[in-house]
Amino acid sequence: MHRARDRVSARVLPAAAAVLALGLATATAPATTAPATTRTPAVTSAPAATTPLPGSAAATPSGAAGLLARTHTTARPRRATKISTEAIVLAAIAALAVLACGVWAFARSRAYEPHWMLSFRHAMAEAGFRASATWAEFTDWVRLGR
Repeated sequence: MHRARDRVSARVLPAAAAVLALGLATATAPATTAPATTRTPAVTSAPAATTPLPGSAAATPSGAAGLLARTHTTARPRRATKISTEAIVLAAIAALAVLACGVWAFARSRAYEPHWMLSFRHAMAEAGFRASATWAEFTDWVRLGR
């Protein structure tokens, strides 16, 4: 936590000092004010300058503004991709399901049938037969009106 704060302050403090120095330099300069009775001439706008290409020497400003611009542009881009916890859990469940299907397919291809699986299949078939017989008796009872 302190390292991140130190890294930020190492970038920001020189820029802030330069801006403060620039502000103090302009604030301490003697101000020349025109008397209230004289009129100042109208300022004509200068012709529009061409915009320098990015990365050229003319494109980088000098002074405090240049320091701020260089500090801002040299920062490393942050990685915007973060994987949420839900995505990790879903990926783990999907991986387990694929693994279970792979194990089942391998066991079936090798004709692996343990004894408990054979007896379980027989028990489920018997339970299905008895349940269907009970349901058939119930529907006959309802249809005949008791």
